[in-house]
This record gives sequence, structure tokens and C-alpha cells, in this order.
Amino acid sequence: MFRSAVNPAAGEFPNLRYIPDMPVDPDRRGPWVPHTDAFVSPQGEFTIKVEIAALRRDDVELGLEGHRLFITGRRADADREAAGTRYFFSEISSGAFELALDIPPGFDLARAKADYQNGLLRVVFPPQERTSTHSNGQRP
Repeated sequence: MFRSAVNPAAGEFPNLRYIPDMPVDPDRRGPWVPHTDAFVSPQGEFTIKVEIAALRRDDVELGLEGHRLFITGRRADADREAAGTRYFFSEISSGAFELALDIPPGFDLARAKADYQNGLLRVVFPPQERTSTHSNGQRP
């Protein structure tokens, strides 16, 4: 997918190729929005997966307001913050992020579980338990 082009850094990095129309200023990008999946598993659980590599558990906060899940965090990049760093291209996003995701009805918010492993945050909401009633309207 890379287009071959004359490389201004060829003296320093002879095998490096770049895409000329790609911004080389990492500060010109918009805010970081981690890749996110939301689905219902075969077990009927509403699951949210968020790709947030290079974060520690302490870098991420979860909050629930009504049926809305908030996920906030920050990925630091020491290279980006170092004076004198020159980028030839930049694809790894850093900085703060915030996600707000609506949880559909029918899932138990109180029994949600979160797990973070190998750069993936997984938040699972089990289905609400159904209560059965007798024909007289009383629970068994």
C-alpha cells in the first residue's frame, strides 16, 4: 500500500519509505478515539471491547450513569513529548480519550464485569435475570 517516493531521510534511514501526503506533524491529528467493538455474545451478554494498548489499568477509568458507560483514559508518549523529536510519519495515537456508550435495555448493569488484558479492555453486561411468576401473580 505504500507508494515509493523520494525519501528526504534517505541518508539516515535508507530503507524507510513514506507517504508524501501523510501529515508528519503528530500534533495535527484530531483526538484519539480507540477502536471499539460492541456486540451480544452467544451467551446473551452485551460486550464492549476497547483496544487501548500501552495503558496500565490505572490509566483507565470506567463510570456508569444510567444506561451510559463512560470510559476515559490517557496514553502518554515520551518520544512525542521529547524536545527535538522529528517524525517522518506518525500513526500511533496518544493523549486523552473519552468514550460514551449506551447500554441497551435488557442487560444487568449491577452485575457488569470489566477485565483488561493484552491491550484490550472488555466490559461485559449479563442479561437481566427473568423472574417467573405463578398464575396467581406470586413468585415461586
